[in-house]
Amino acid sequence: MRALQFWLLVFSIHLLGFGNSQLYAESTVRNQRDPFVNLVACSHYKNFLSGTVVRHLDKDDCHQLEKFTLTHFDSDIRVLLDLVLEHASPDSALFSIAHTADNIANKDVEGSYASAQIAARRVGQMMASSFDEERAVFYTKLLSDIQNQSVAAMCSSRFRCSDFRTTRKTSDILGTAYETFDSVETGILLTCLLRLDAFTVPIREVVSSPHFRNCALVRG
Repeated sequence: MRALQFWLLVFSIHLLGFGNSQLYAESTVRNQRDPFVNLVACSHYKNFLSGTVVRHLDKDDCHQLEKFTLTHFDSDIRVLLDLVLEHASPDSALFSIAHTADNIANKDVEGSYASAQIAARRVGQMMASSFDEERAVFYTKLLSDIQNQSVAAMCSSRFRCSDFRTTRKTSDILGTAYETFDSVETGILLTCLLRLDAFTVPIREVVSSPHFRNCALVRG
């Protein structure tokens, strides 16, 4: 029952996001239970997020995605996307997220819309079992924005397509400490998450890391 309620929450956010950001007046999103109680991030990944230089990657306590992140976070975006699309399961949320970023990089508007729709559904399904509402809502917000922007790009000027842009701001979901990311392009934020998010720590720890700030605000 809890998983069903959670999925309905994500689905409603996805639907209501189209063209009306004023619908989101509620407070920032918080997990109702700890999704990491049975998942421990490796020390190298946690040190990496904090800004510590990581020199050794052969530690057994790191998960595969953590090792991938530590190895490839600074790769050229084309190389990174090719690696994710090659190694991730085609049915996974990670693959769909990378596919969306790939379509954005290739300026494929219709492909961006379709892949973002699939990615949003898979993110919700993946997070339903772990109850990581904060991460699910943030990713869904980004993916919904991409769909909105795709609709606006394909829409004729005689329609009010300017409304189809963004849903909630980053700070609406994560808190006012993250306002600096409100004006960053959605595609850049999604790409930075692909570079840095190993899904083993709370999403706020990823977004507040020096690497994410450099990726979103400097590297772009």
